[in-house]
Amino acid sequence: MFYKKLKRVLLGSVLIASMVACSSGEPDGPDNPDDPTGVVDPNEQVPDPVGTISLAMRDKNNGETYLDGIIIVNENFMGDNRTGQTLFACIGEVKGLGNVSYIPKYGWNYQMRVTPGSGYVVYRANEGAEGKFYRIYVERYITDTNGGIIGADIKYQEPFGGSDEEIKLQQTALSFDKNGGSQALFFDNEHVIPFTASVEPAVPWCSVQKASSLSNAAFSDGIVVSVQKMPSEPTSAKVILTTKAGKTKEIVVSYAGMEPYATVVGDLSVLCDVDFKGGTYNVGLSTNCLEYTEVVALASWVSANIVNVTASMRANALKIRSVEGKAISRADDFNDALDSYNIVFNVQENESRYDRECVVEVVSPGLSESVSQSVTQKRYVSLGYRDENQKSKTISASYPQNETVYFGFIASHYYDVVLSVDYGGGQETWFEAELIGDGIRVYNVQNNPSEEERVATLTLTLDNLEPLVFTLIQEGKVAYITYEGLYEGACYADRTNKTISLPIETNLDGLTFSTDADWVSATYTAGAVVVRVHETTENRVAKIICSDERGSFMVHQSKYAIGDVFSEGDCSGKVFEMKNGVGYFYKILEGTYVWSDEVIVTECGDDGKANMKIIKSFPDWQTHYPAFAAVDALNVNGVVGWYLPGYSLLVTLVDYCNSDGVFWSSTENDAKRARWRSRNSSNAYLKSEKWSVVAVNEFTF
Repeated sequence: MFYKKLKRVLLGSVLIASMVACSSGEPDGPDNPDDPTGVVDPNEQVPDPVGTISLAMRDKNNGETYLDGIIIVNENFMGDNRTGQTLFACIGEVKGLGNVSYIPKYGWNYQMRVTPGSGYVVYRANEGAEGKFYRIYVERYITDTNGGIIGADIKYQEPFGGSDEEIKLQQTALSFDKNGGSQALFFDNEHVIPFTASVEPAVPWCSVQKASSLSNAAFSDGIVVSVQKMPSEPTSAKVILTTKAGKTKEIVVSYAGMEPYATVVGDLSVLCDVDFKGGTYNVGLSTNCLEYTEVVALASWVSANIVNVTASMRANALKIRSVEGKAISRADDFNDALDSYNIVFNVQENESRYDRECVVEVVSPGLSESVSQSVTQKRYVSLGYRDENQKSKTISASYPQNETVYFGFIASHYYDVVLSVDYGGGQETWFEAELIGDGIRVYNVQNNPSEEERVATLTLTLDNLEPLVFTLIQEGKVAYITYEGLYEGACYADRTNKTISLPIETNLDGLTFSTDADWVSATYTAGAVVVRVHETTENRVAKIICSDERGSFMVHQSKYAIGDVFSEGDCSGKVFEMKNGVGYFYKILEGTYVWSDEVIVTECGDDGKANMKIIKSFPDWQTHYPAFAAVDALNVNGVVGWYLPGYSLLVTLVDYCNSDGVFWSSTENDAKRARWRSRNSSNAYLKSEKWSVVAVNEFTF
């Protein structure tokens, strides 16, 4: 009977027989996982849902793995439609099965390309009267030894109930006059929401059927509520819509009698806690005496009007393509004599500092007594960052206690703002904070004793607004240990008993020192490490071990001391200098020698060993540079290393040996002259003059 009352609606076709590739056109709405649409961000990794099953699906021609009538044929998902209709929709590339979180309204086809990394929703019509949805995620292709594709590894879960969201309706109250009739409601959800519908209590005069405005009649996105014409007093029932996730939506169905009748079928409690921004609130009204019904608001900031929504209700009827999965070929006007109403409450924004309240009343001869409701509205409040770039600040590990950190904010009620501080990681208070006007003042910041940074959060709250969170980051201290007197991480001693005091600077506390040898000791006292070594007859090395490895260093002790005769094989001389692990010994040659008979710039500087190398690179150098040749003549019988000292080393040598001679250095003054040194004076003489020569060699320890 109902179908004869519906206007003719053309049934379009969304399914095509050709192969459809997977695209990411869905979802149409937000993909925030916290959004009320219940859609999970496809780019955010989420766990697999409970009941996930992994399956290696072989191609129909390579082993033929079926999933409840679903199969892969030539890299396409297809259904065995002999057992019932199978439809596929691809939602695009996702992170995993848990990201397949909604059932799309569009994009369905009898087959779909299998693409690794993509998510799919599948509908099987043969699984019960309502059919069943599956969700599938393709992990990877399965290949043979030649690299050919023979199937795919998938994950799936069934039955799939779609996105975890409630059914959205603009109308939650339906009114029918004494003649009864049918009215349609369609959901505002962006995706298909599987649901069940029932009437509570079960009454003979009211029924509900699933309806669809979609091309595919298998997917319902609305309902049709029908009321039979029956002799009855005014009465009501509820249509209960329940999603697969257990969310319910109630629609109040009112059947009017012949006597004046009015009832508020919506929930006036929506006015009990109105946000300061105000807004519009719809509450259903059922009446057959509208001309005698009015809504009174006892404050100027609340207005109420009764709005006839019959036109939108009738428009819903024209959207119907199918009811209970059956296509409609004819439709008549819906309830031409029936009107539907909403009470529309408009609450203005509260710009004051205080909460406010007023009463609204619905008055009608159809009501045994007026219906009233207290409207309460929160005061205007605001809380925000003064500068979004100043939400986080970083300070040094050693922050001066007389300096402050300041975080600015904006609030409508500064005196009502509450500050709470989390010092991070269970740490005790390491700074003080207070609210001063429109900012947070942070002061008395303690030095960070750790090398790890520490992070504190300062949270501002005002009423039920989103809290403001500021972050204070204090860098970890940069630990340092520096010594005076070390050379490349080591100190050096000659063969004698020695006490060496190495001043130390550090920001570490509680340092201790030990050694790995019994001939040396180390004591930390009065800002210095005191190293004591015993006399030795051999070269040796020990490690001074610091409780912080960065403070450890080496001690090198030589078997020689200044004044000793160095003697190793055919090489010997008197030690005159020991510095940074290098000892220097000398030998005075007999006779006098010309520095050079050439008037050229040799570029010989203060480094004797480098100068020796420069001179020996010249042609016939032994003839033209006699002083150098005389020194090099000592490098025989396996002996190496003798050189004519540069000027600075020669000064040290002459001062030590206290000789009366005048000695050439290897340091050039200009093209004609070279530097010399005697006990009492120094100068530059012509290179052609003859002066004494002393040879220098080195040893390490």
